[in-house]
Amino acid sequence: MPLLAVLGLAVAPAPTVHAGGPTAAGVRAMTKYRSGGEYHVQGGFLRWRNPSSRMGWEAALGTFYRRDQHRIFLSGGPSWRFRPWGRLHVDIGIHPTFLGGSRFHGADLGGNFHFTSFVSAGLSFAGRHELSARVQHTSNAGLNDDNPGADVAGLEYAYRFGARR
Repeated sequence: MPLLAVLGLAVAPAPTVHAGGPTAAGVRAMTKYRSGGEYHVQGGFLRWRNPSSRMGWEAALGTFYRRDQHRIFLSGGPSWRFRPWGRLHVDIGIHPTFLGGSRFHGADLGGNFHFTSFVSAGLSFAGRHELSARVQHTSNAGLNDDNPGADVAGLEYAYRFGARR
């Protein structure tokens, strides 16, 4: 799995993006959906996407948290957008992720380097706004003996810059 992700990054063509920088910015809030204790993920993200291409790029900064402990993360990489019907979109992607700390509430997370894979589905509305439901998995993909992973689901909101669509 890690080799496929790195290979995908290496052979993926550089996207043609908005000349002024990111094409969208947003926030997301998620919570775990499998057993393993209570924790949440929150963060912000920037996207670079060319409307004529399915492939884009995303960078996210946020925190895994649980009452009294936080672990900052930085994640980024390619994503692909599909528009099956009008304003509906489906995004998928896998991003290398750096996690600030290899332990979280007594559990060994298996190092600081992980991968975040995700799928989201949402709607575009009022020209520049998007609301999506997202499910994601973050783990070290077996790079370390300890690999508990984190499965979270939640909502994200994005504001698109530039011309209204």
